[in-house]
Amino acid sequence: WKLNVKQKLKVFIWKCMNNALPVKELIFDRTKMGDPICTGCGEEEETVEHLLFHCKNAEQVWNISPVQWDGIADQRGCFRRWWSALVGARYRQEGMEHIGLTANILWQLWKARNQRVFKDENRQPLQVVQKATQEWMEHLVAMEGNRKKSISETTGALDEPGLNISEEECINVEVAITNIFGWLKGHLKFMYEILAFPK
Repeated sequence: WKLNVKQKLKVFIWKCMNNALPVKELIFDRTKMGDPICTGCGEEEETVEHLLFHCKNAEQVWNISPVQWDGIADQRGCFRRWWSALVGARYRQEGMEHIGLTANILWQLWKARNQRVFKDENRQPLQVVQKATQEWMEHLVAMEGNRKKSISETTGALDEPGLNISEEECINVEVAITNIFGWLKGHLKFMYEILAFPK
């Protein structure tokens, strides 16, 4: 729950982990109605793991994704186990950013599936990755704006009359912020060049 993503993504991940996401296999298993076969590939039952990892549509998305989780690919048979292994990366450099982007990619795979099932519209893998990246970056910018506002409100409160704080009572804090946007922009440009201009 400490993940820096929108609340709806946290609920989505929770549903994936707790067998509560209404994929076709789950609906069929509970109601014995409908067809449990994936509409994306038509080859296997649509489980959470199939939809997000094993369907050919999902595989194409992950192949061009700016984040790769090859080290835990063997965990893809169980979403809960895979996510638990993924969260272990939060302490590495840019780990939380990579996890946040991954949550957005998973969410966009789900949304693309819903467009396919309910509106008969297909989104290309690059569109899924671009939308996930765009929403993730917009969220980061919004969160940074909130953080800056919070800082200015706090420092403004220190200037209020009646607050007598000496310089000895203050603590100087220096913060370094990683610039993930430059890395991501460069990576997406590279992916576009590969997809748009194949050799």
